[in-house]
Amino acid sequence: MSRHPGALIPATAISANEAERLLTGGEAREPAAPDISLDASLRAVPATKEVPQLVPPPETGPGA
Repeated sequence: MSRHPGALIPATAISANEAERLLTGGEAREPAAPDISLDASLRAVPATKEVPQLVPPPETGPGA
């Protein structure tokens, strides 16, 4: 069975480090340590169901 010249070739998933190594011909860098300070700060914010309104409703706006 022959392949059509425009047929798609299945992609292989590779890491960003592996892609960088292939593109630059150098050694892949070590992955950076995750920034846990950002994650911890996001968890410290209490979750609310309220959505802040950026524009007041028409009945409470200026000139009501």
